[in-house]
Amino acid sequence: EAVAIDDPVIYCEHKYLYYHLKADKLPAEGLPTGKARIAREGRDLTIVTYSAMLHEALAVAEQLAGEGFEIEVVDLRSVKPLDTDSVLASVARTGRMLCVGESFPWGGATAEIIARV
Repeated sequence: EAVAIDDPVIYCEHKYLYYHLKADKLPAEGLPTGKARIAREGRDLTIVTYSAMLHEALAVAEQLAGEGFEIEVVDLRSVKPLDTDSVLASVARTGRMLCVGESFPWGGATAEIIARV
């Protein structure tokens, strides 16, 4: 969507993401701005994350699946705008939330997510 608008756009990404990039898995169309996706479905806990921590969260969810836990992983894709509705819907399903990010404990994206929930 950023390419299609005339307004200035700032796009920040973590260099760690390039190690996980696979050209054959890229979507043909652009991704919607401000819309999270459920990267893994579960019922016991919601992990809300973004950027490089997505891959860490998915790895932990896979490990915990071996112990009988079904972990839902919400990939925010963007933190502004923040898709609060998707986060709240997931937390309503699981009843628990773990917010994972590489930010300061106050004033960062994870603090904002926790405050909204």
